[in-house]
Amino acid sequence: MCRSIVGMRTRQAALAAALALGGCGGSSDVAPRLIPGGGIGDGSPDGKVNVYVIDDDTDAPIAGAAVTVGAVEGTTDATGLFVATGDVHGAQTIVATASGHVASMWVGADGVNVTIPLASTAADTGDVPQAQITGTITGWADLQPTAGRYLAAFVGYTQTRQIGARENSLTQPTGTPPPNVCLNAGGPIPATCNWTLRSRTGHVAVHAVLFEGDPHGTPLDPSDDTYTMTGFGWKGGLVVQDGVDQSGVAIDLLGGDAIVGVNVDLGTPPPGLTDKIAVVGVDLGDDGIAQMANLFDATQIVVPALSALPAGASYRLNAFCTEPGAGLDKAQSLVFQRDLATPQFAVAGWLAPPGGLAASAASVAFNRVAGAALHTIELAGDAGRALSIAIFDDSATVDLPAQVALPAGTIHVDVGAIEADLDVHDFSLAEDAEQIDRLASDGVAFSH
Repeated sequence: MCRSIVGMRTRQAALAAALALGGCGGSSDVAPRLIPGGGIGDGSPDGKVNVYVIDDDTDAPIAGAAVTVGAVEGTTDATGLFVATGDVHGAQTIVATASGHVASMWVGADGVNVTIPLASTAADTGDVPQAQITGTITGWADLQPTAGRYLAAFVGYTQTRQIGARENSLTQPTGTPPPNVCLNAGGPIPATCNWTLRSRTGHVAVHAVLFEGDPHGTPLDPSDDTYTMTGFGWKGGLVVQDGVDQSGVAIDLLGGDAIVGVNVDLGTPPPGLTDKIAVVGVDLGDDGIAQMANLFDATQIVVPALSALPAGASYRLNAFCTEPGAGLDKAQSLVFQRDLATPQFAVAGWLAPPGGLAASAASVAFNRVAGAALHTIELAGDAGRALSIAIFDDSATVDLPAQVALPAGTIHVDVGAIEADLDVHDFSLAEDAEQIDRLASDGVAFSH
């Protein structure tokens, strides 16, 4: 079977909008087939291309989307399908646009059946299926921090495996401290912990990452505080339905031999990408992925021992490096490691970002990255993303589609390269969501 991947919404996620190229031999008689999550399949076109357009968050069909396959134009029906017939032979450039969604352009898509997911242009995550969960941390009042220090627990929910999915970054309730944070300063008055968070739907675990904070004698000035990660707790087996709140969820803390230290060697990133960070995760199977985010640049990171977790649990590492300083157009590189049996991580190599970037309202050009299977382009204005492009052939220059109007002002262009262990002729994002091993990007801007 030939396989590949597609997708993503955020800047680095847009880098991974890795789709497909090539074909396995096609026919105009192939019946329309919606590919779960998005994808390409069923061989090279020979007079017909079946294009489904779906919402990237919900997989729901988008009716009335405008689709162009080569020179053939049309709109999707109530099932999200447009069938392009005529002079559509071999790999095609396909453009799909829909109200409330980011336009998408696939260059060199070679499949009789193509399903294109369009990301929402919504500025927040309020429309993503979700529910509120409230609960406690068992034994929180009994914990005692080192004298002069305090404990902080950050409660979160497990993520899905789709990088950049909006359901993985839901807007949380606000407050001081935030409702999903518990504090314990020790002393004679027992601390209480009643946390609240917004969770994605589906099979979920809630987890607590514990830090010990040192205020360095200035308890009213958190700017100089330092943190040491000290523990982890979780509660799995939750099934969250959209709009159905849950309460009374108790997180159990792990202790003793159930907590182990982490060692990370980030190796040598590409020149100039000197800012580095590693985010360790724990894969809990059907319950999703608990990210041990280094929230405060902690001097120590710990994770639960796999022996204290359900059978089949494993470790993951997301490693990032980028140019220092602020700005949207910085170069960056990312490495993804999965299914690890020990918390000893080493990055053997990074993917270099594309070079030679040149962009205008007419076209984008770049130098392709040796060893990269796929390249992507993301264009965004001040109000957010305007166009996502996935390149499946050997193109190093892409003419921007006339049917997509770029906003006035500064346009930020992000060009990405993706290295993945894939057979790129036929794929389903739902099946191949974790095939990216390394990716890198660089940005440039122009006035429009």
